[in-house]
Amino acid sequence: MSYSFDASSVIHLWDNYPIENSHFKSLWDSFTEKFKNKKFSISDIAWQEVNDKIPDFQKKVTALNPEEKTNDDLFSVKDMKDKLEIQEENYHPKGVGENDLFIIVIAKRNHHILVSEEAMQSNLPTEKSKYKIPAVSQEIAKIECINIKILLNKKIL
Repeated sequence: MSYSFDASSVIHLWDNYPIENSHFKSLWDSFTEKFKNKKFSISDIAWQEVNDKIPDFQKKVTALNPEEKTNDDLFSVKDMKDKLEIQEENYHPKGVGENDLFIIVIAKRNHHILVSEEAMQSNLPTEKSKYKIPAVSQEIAKIECINIKILLNKKIL
């Protein structure tokens, strides 16, 4: 199995398992190695979000090669927006945004499980535009979405 990371999961790792702490060296070594071996990936959009929130991330974690969006991804995002009943740029503040859709589309294109820290919605809203990343991933894109805790519990990371 391969996994694609949303920025929220990388930021969660950074905040909760500090790279400077020697106790987490093996975790960060594994994280980096899995990117080198293409078991893990991150979209260029999520990568930019991580670097915007953690300016020295790129200096300390250098093995990541972000996946760039393609022209086909633009069409896939448009299709998802239609399914979510999002008109033009009128994203609902309680739902996914355009960056989220690209992150999902890139994970789907690569046949990856998406790793995101966004909360699962136990009761899906009737307005599809209020769907968050896990709901869009599973209900619309038809890909699995898990969080970092699951990766750690399964000893994948």
